[in-house]
Amino acid sequence: MKSERWWISRSALVGAALAALAMIWGLIADAQVLIYDGIVSLLDVAMSGLALFAAGTAASPPDPRYPFGREAITPLVIGAQGAALAGSSVYAMLSATLTILHGGNTPDAAAGIAFAAFNALAVLATSWWLLRARPATDLVRAEAAAWRAAIPRTVGILAGFTVLLLLDGTDWHQAMPYIDPAMVIAACALTLPTAVRLIRISLAELLERAPDEAVQAPVRDAVTSVARRTGLTDVDLRVTKLGAKLYVEVNATAPAGGISLAQIDAARRELRAALTRPERRLWLNVEVHTRADYLLP
Repeated sequence: MKSERWWISRSALVGAALAALAMIWGLIADAQVLIYDGIVSLLDVAMSGLALFAAGTAASPPDPRYPFGREAITPLVIGAQGAALAGSSVYAMLSATLTILHGGNTPDAAAGIAFAAFNALAVLATSWWLLRARPATDLVRAEAAAWRAAIPRTVGILAGFTVLLLLDGTDWHQAMPYIDPAMVIAACALTLPTAVRLIRISLAELLERAPDEAVQAPVRDAVTSVARRTGLTDVDLRVTKLGAKLYVEVNATAPAGGISLAQIDAARRELRAALTRPERRLWLNVEVHTRADYLLP
C-alpha cells in the first residue's frame, strides 16, 4: 500500500504542471480566468507541500515534549487549505468585478477552449485517481476535495470560452468583454463551498466535536458488546477525533457483584482489538467506578 506522502506528492506534481501551464496560457490568451485558475492551482500545490509536512509531523510518535502526539497539525493544515482557497477566491471576485466596471476584457476564445478542454480532462482524471487512494487519510481526502472543487470550475471555464467563441460576429458581440471576468466570478462562487467545508472540518476537530456517525457507530457497538458481557452499567462513552488519532473515553459502573482488575484489562484489550485500524491511532481510556456519581459530569 502506498503511503499518504506518496499520494500527496504526486498530486502536487500534477498540480504544479497544470498551474504553470494555465498561467502561461492565460497570459498568451489574455484570459483572466485562466490566470486565476493557475493561481488557485499553484495555491493548492503550496498547500500540498504543507500537507506533506503535516503528514510527516503527525506521524511522529509522542515524546516528552509532545506527550499526546502532534496529530492536531492535520486539521490545522486542512483549515489553512480552506482559508487560502477562500481568500484567493474572494480576491479574484473583487478583481473581476473591477474589470467589469472598467469595460471588461476579451481574451482569445480559441486558445482558451484548447487549454480549458485539456485542463478539464486532466482535473477529472486526477480527481478520479485520488478517489482510489489508499489509505484514504484526512489529508488525502482533503487533497481529493480540492481537485473535486476544480471540476465545476474547469468545466465552467470551457463552457464560457465556447460561448465567447459563438458570440463572435453576432448581434451579442458587445457582451464578449464581460464573459471572461464573469467566468472568474462564477468559478470563485463554485470554489467557495469547498473552502467553507474544509474550514468547518478543521474547526470541528480542533474544538473536539463528536465525529461523524460513521466513526462513532462501530465504537458504540464495540463498547455496548463489551459492557453487556462484563456486566458494566451506566456506560458513558465519549469519542472525538483529531487527525488520524481517535480518542475513546469509556466510564462505567461496576456490576453489583464486583469486577476484577483482570476482567477490566480483558475488556480494555478486547476494545483495543476491535477499534484498531491501520490508518488510525487509537487513544483508549477505560475507567470503572463503584458508584455512578463518580462518573464524569
